[in-house]
Amino acid sequence: METDFMQVEPALELKEWKWTDCNLKRIADVKKVVFDLEQYWPISARKVYYDVISLPWFNDAPYWKSQSKKRSLNGLPLKNTDSIVCELLKWSRLYCEESGLDSDEAKDDSRAVPMEAINDDGRQIGGKVGFSSSGQFFRQQIKDVFHGYTSCLAQNQERYIEVWIEKRGLFHIVEPISRLFCRRTLAVRGYPSVTVLNDYANRAWEQKNPTILYFGDLDIDGIKIPETFLKALLYEHGLPDVDVIRCGLNPKQVKYLKASNIPLKGSPREKSEFARKYGDKAYEMDAMKMPDFEQLVWDSLAAHTDMEILEADKQTGNKDRAKFNELQTTVESFASQQAKEAGLLF
Repeated sequence: METDFMQVEPALELKEWKWTDCNLKRIADVKKVVFDLEQYWPISARKVYYDVISLPWFNDAPYWKSQSKKRSLNGLPLKNTDSIVCELLKWSRLYCEESGLDSDEAKDDSRAVPMEAINDDGRQIGGKVGFSSSGQFFRQQIKDVFHGYTSCLAQNQERYIEVWIEKRGLFHIVEPISRLFCRRTLAVRGYPSVTVLNDYANRAWEQKNPTILYFGDLDIDGIKIPETFLKALLYEHGLPDVDVIRCGLNPKQVKYLKASNIPLKGSPREKSEFARKYGDKAYEMDAMKMPDFEQLVWDSLAAHTDMEILEADKQTGNKDRAKFNELQTTVESFASQQAKEAGLLF
């Protein structure tokens, strides 16, 4: 195959960004939301948007309304608030990087948002391989010999549970909670592929009472996704008797949430059926307050777990971990001496 290289030229025009008085007032709201959520960093831009439009003063704030007389929106908040929030996050993060501000310094600056505060779950980068020295490798490995031991807290439970979430950006919130129950978390991000479902079938085939606790948006796709993969597990992967329990978002959970600004997607029949069952508005999980979402995940797992058995298994695991900690000290001392004599450690 002949190699064909092309030189990429920059775009001819880029919209100039200005920190107008209006944008300075907007970024103040955005910064409040971002730093109120600091314990959950990194968060998605979509989550910031939902919390901004949930601020008590948002609907009455003139700076969140159209600033153009030609594009008056009758005094209503801007319909493109989500894109404006994304722009504000972009330029405030670039400003923070250019200014060399850390998180504490950024908090006190009127425009700065740390780059690490916002995640981008649509991108992935591979890791670097290789070590700068044999000593670096040794020190890294020796500390991990017995590090991280925990006993399985699920082996004596009646259900084999996995937690599946539609939003990859919430994985880092859900996974630590699932780990406390010794359960897997899977970010399915839409309709699961045949590979994902086949892998699950292989994991769950010989397990007791396989159960999926599902968290997704309350919209047409969010309702159809668990129904679709449950059917596929049965008819395409031969896995019967899987319980799929939709833990959220469910109709009773959205009473105080802001509805999505994205119109319902789907065929007329799908829209009509959804509206009949759930109403004519859709809701995204990003609209939930983080503490409420964390509590929902915890409560859902606890409701399907024998907590007395889990606590007993935890106590047994703690005793074993203490023994491994003692062994770690002995092994590290012996291995360090051997590494020095072999010329691997200086």
